[in-house]
Amino acid sequence: MTDRLPLNGVRVLSLTEVWAGPMATSLLGDMGAEVLHVEAIQRVAQSRGTLHPVPGTAGYPGGEPGNRPWDRIAGFAAVNRNKKGITLDLGRPEGIALFLRLVRLSDVVLDNYAGGTLERMGLGYSVLRGANPSIIQLSMSGWGSNGPYRGSISFGSHPDAMIGHTYLRSYPDAGPALTTSIVHSDAVSSCMGAFAVAAALKYRLRTGKGQFIDLAQSEAFMPQLGEYVLEYTMNGRVTQPIGNRHPSMAPHGVFPCAGEDRWIAIAVEDDAQFSGLCRAMGRPELVEDSRWKTLLDRYRHQDELEAAVREWTASRDRCELLDLLQRAGVPSGVVQDDADLYADRHLHERGLFQEVSHREAGTHPYPGPNWRMDGEMPPIRLPHPCLGEHNAEVYQELLGLSDPEYQELVESELIGDTYLEGAELDPRDRPSTSPGPGLPGA
Repeated sequence: MTDRLPLNGVRVLSLTEVWAGPMATSLLGDMGAEVLHVEAIQRVAQSRGTLHPVPGTAGYPGGEPGNRPWDRIAGFAAVNRNKKGITLDLGRPEGIALFLRLVRLSDVVLDNYAGGTLERMGLGYSVLRGANPSIIQLSMSGWGSNGPYRGSISFGSHPDAMIGHTYLRSYPDAGPALTTSIVHSDAVSSCMGAFAVAAALKYRLRTGKGQFIDLAQSEAFMPQLGEYVLEYTMNGRVTQPIGNRHPSMAPHGVFPCAGEDRWIAIAVEDDAQFSGLCRAMGRPELVEDSRWKTLLDRYRHQDELEAAVREWTASRDRCELLDLLQRAGVPSGVVQDDADLYADRHLHERGLFQEVSHREAGTHPYPGPNWRMDGEMPPIRLPHPCLGEHNAEVYQELLGLSDPEYQELVESELIGDTYLEGAELDPRDRPSTSPGPGLPGA
């Protein structure tokens, strides 16, 4: 099926860590691109975990880190499918020279380091373009390539907080300190990044020109909060946290069901849906209750309304409630944990999960690409790469290095498949001449 995928024949060099960048390049891999994920043995990548995890630590198959924990950790496996893994020390001139040889044979360079990181390493867009005039570079920093915040190190929780999402998701009686970090900006940026690359490839096909794409993760996420921005710019009102409630629906929230920690989410947007809810509850007379006759009435008396709904849901099975509410035309969904998700019959019938075997992590079901072409979901062609797994293939077969030349790279520790002793040191504690593939952070 690979030759039928839209990006078959496109090669991407991925200088990415954590979630946003790796997921963006995985999406490109899903579409058929050959993605070369570049790491360094001089520093443990953020999403590779730690060299010495404690047995029983969450995130490893069976709770066992094994002899190569960096190849078994779930956080890396989750967002690095359909890639080949190579290592290269970009803190040395020889590493830069090799990387530029790869650039000449590639179509895209993608990074999600802090703005200006690649320039400081000697790999800014002008250098990349000098090696390959048609190259496309996507920089997915937290704040963009210019402006006062350029170069600031951040993770997904920081754009999330800066643009107001963390505040909006908090509760009226509790500050944002109790708001769970969901790093939604990473998820949004990964999709936007893949889309931007696809658009740039289309543009290059038409014009022959490459380009530099500056994607700030904070700005990519902000349009999803457009209604709250407009509420301020148009009306001068700052939206206050409302927890699970909604600014124009009532009832709207998550309600307890029978069993331990079982819940159902219910959202009612109009009178017809409220009538359906009342019928499902076996209390059609509630439609005529003066407190809840109109949406505005329901909104003003949410406390009493939610109490009535909670009383009804608390003794009932959530799946039975879901069936009952859906048949009554009420938007609803059960709240699932990880075990529920992997047992979900709907997702299994659609074939979302694919069995993937990995030489270190074993065989497990993984969520596959979230799109289908002609009714087919593209297969996960490659599991997440082990550290330096494809060094020989890339350096010898693609670049044409001889056996002695390749062995020299290994012996000089320019490349490798195992981290060097002391690699867990923060890169800012290392000499500036050996920063690994880039500083951490978006």
